Amino acid sequence: MDKNNEKETSNVLEMTDKDKLKAIEKAIADLNEDTSYENVAYTLTLLRKYMTTELIVAVRGGNGGLQLAPVKTSDDQKFFAMFTSFDEQLKGPTKVQSTYEVSLEKMFEFALNSEGIDGIIINPWDKSFRVNLQMIKIVLGRN
Repeated sequence: MDKNNEKETSNVLEMTDKDKLKAIEKAIADLNEDTSYENVAYTLTLLRKYMTTELIVAVRGGNGGLQLAPVKTSDDQKFFAMFTSFDEQLKGPTKVQSTYEVSLEKMFEFALNSEGIDGIIINPWDKSFRVNLQMIKIVLGRN
């Protein structure tokens, strides 16, 4: 392992989950400003690096228990929504929702195994990032 990779690995281990969520938010904000291939690749790499980090998901009561409520986009795709903070979740049309914290990795797996779901959308109400099923496979190393 070269010194740059070693330093980067130790920095990731020293980061708090709050720091990791801020890094994800910044990468998504940068991607919304410049949608270059390099920024997409960087953001996907960051998500892979922080896969065990927990984000917030909103749930609703359903038949026999709690269910994730997919977000339908303007192009009729359905994504499970994840949020980097409660402030991001509160920007949506429904202010009060039950929430849980779930790792990116678990939500990626859940999206891949869910019928009719096109992926995950992080912070759907503002500067968002759609992670479609193909991108999820790339992040999980299954491409």
